[in-house]
Amino acid sequence: VDENTGDIMVFAGSLKPAEILYRSRDNGKSWGKEKIEIQPDKNGWLATTYCCGPGITIRQGKHKGRLLMPSQVFVGEINRNGSRTYLNKGKDRKFFAKRYSNALYSDDGGSTWFPSNPFPILGTSEPGLIELNDGSIYYNARTHIRTGNKIVGKSINGGKTWINSRQDDELFDGPPDEYGCKGAILRLPFKDKDIILFSGPGRRDKRDDITVQVSFDGGKSWPVKRIIKKGPGNYTWMAAGRNGTNSEGIIYLLSNKDWMARFNLVWLIEEYKKINK
Repeated sequence: VDENTGDIMVFAGSLKPAEILYRSRDNGKSWGKEKIEIQPDKNGWLATTYCCGPGITIRQGKHKGRLLMPSQVFVGEINRNGSRTYLNKGKDRKFFAKRYSNALYSDDGGSTWFPSNPFPILGTSEPGLIELNDGSIYYNARTHIRTGNKIVGKSINGGKTWINSRQDDELFDGPPDEYGCKGAILRLPFKDKDIILFSGPGRRDKRDDITVQVSFDGGKSWPVKRIIKKGPGNYTWMAAGRNGTNSEGIIYLLSNKDWMARFNLVWLIEEYKKINK
């Protein structure tokens, strides 16, 4: 959502971006199709928002009003004629270690999009991002090439470059452990608090039992954890209801296993306290 105008925007998704955007100016009742321009990154590749989290409008600072989208680059072969082949699992996954995530930003309302620098840790994909109260951008990505937890970092210049990239101490990336799974990241709309939610499979053997974890310190620790739904879950996306509307206070979680859940922060915290007395 472009918070400057209220427009809702959806990118056409593919391994190579289609450079098409669908825009609604009437809260999703009707949609128009637009041609957009996506600039190549410093390596000559085009980033796509395919399978990434939702974008944000930067709320403060020098880049207030900027549209910022998490994105990724499906690095593949550079052909003799200079054309590029964008690959996911092709060529026996030989390019998995070279793929990377980044972000796309627009300062003209979504007509032109520029890439950030690649995220410093290669092999990352399907990222999400949020803006914290101090104006920094918290970044959270899956990895395709290593065991362990989610890869995180931040930007202090409106999403152009990334610093403090590392493996998170707590947020498991899989399953499977060596391949990871897309999760979702969400900042709740409190003006004076950085309360962040993370969703992903709660099991380590298969992508089941979607679980939400809560951080009250901007992603430094995650003391609250609750299973949202047992059974198949796989990829997830989350959104927060809008203040001043009937959806205020509601958290929406969508699974690509054809289900959606609605809950609130009180429910997460109270149940956690009951379980952990």
